[in-house]
Amino acid sequence: MPTNTRLPAAARRGSAAFGLIGVLIVMAIVLYLLFGNMGGTTYMDEVQKGKERGQEVNLDMQAQQLLTSVTQYQLANDALPRSMEDLEAPAGAFVDPCGLQVRFTCEKEERSGKGLIRIVSAGPDGEFETEDDVTVTKDLPI
Repeated sequence: MPTNTRLPAAARRGSAAFGLIGVLIVMAIVLYLLFGNMGGTTYMDEVQKGKERGQEVNLDMQAQQLLTSVTQYQLANDALPRSMEDLEAPAGAFVDPCGLQVRFTCEKEERSGKGLIRIVSAGPDGEFETEDDVTVTKDLPI
C-alpha cells in the first residue's frame, strides 16, 4: 500500500486552473448583475425603481390616511382644512419615507364642484418644488 498520497503535479495544475475558471465565472456574473445586460436595465436600475415604487406606495398609504382625516374635518366643520394644524394631527403623523412632514392642499374644482386633495413629499433631497418630489392627488368623497 502506497503511503504517498500527494497528487501528481499535472493533477494539481488542473485543479488550480479549474478554481481560477470558477472565480472568473463568479466575477462575470456579479459584474453582469451590477452593470448591465447588453442594453437592458441593470440590477442597480431595478433596485432604484423598486425604491421609488416603495416611496410612491408609502405616500399613497399616507394619502389614504390623510384623506380620512380631511373628510372627518370637512364633515365636522363644513370646510376644508388649510394645514396640518387644522387637522390637529400629532407631530410626525404624516411623514414621507425620508422622515419629513408631507404637505397637502385641498381645493374644489370650479366646474364639477368636486373636492381634491394633493399630497406632496419633498423626496430624498428634502426640498419641496424640486424634480424628486412625489405628488399624489385624490378625490375627496364629499
